[in-house]
Amino acid sequence: MVLDFLEITSLYRAVSQGCMEHLEFLVTNGQDLCKYQDDHGRTPLHIAVLQEQAHLIEYLAQHKCQINATDKNGDTPLHLSMSIQNRTVTQKLLEYIIPSPPPTSPPNQISHADFLFFFSLA
Repeated sequence: MVLDFLEITSLYRAVSQGCMEHLEFLVTNGQDLCKYQDDHGRTPLHIAVLQEQAHLIEYLAQHKCQINATDKNGDTPLHLSMSIQNRTVTQKLLEYIIPSPPPTSPPNQISHADFLFFFSLA
């Protein structure tokens, strides 16, 4: 099943509106959601960030969407999340960018959760 123009438009509308069921349907039918870009070079992950759809960010990241993909302006989803200043969205992205340390990290090291909290305050 190859997406045509109307189906790609539908994909981006589903992401913008936070429609998880539509994305799950496409994945179930073998679609790689993350290979598509709009006229601005934005992937579905970029759109999910801009529309502040944190639950879709997690879903798209789990389905191998490139966290570091750049749009035509050179912006990654993380750049966009910082520009809209949404802490929840930024934290969701950081969970996939910064791997969690092993549970036995030395006591003088900052924990992953502490790092995310500190970074979200900036």
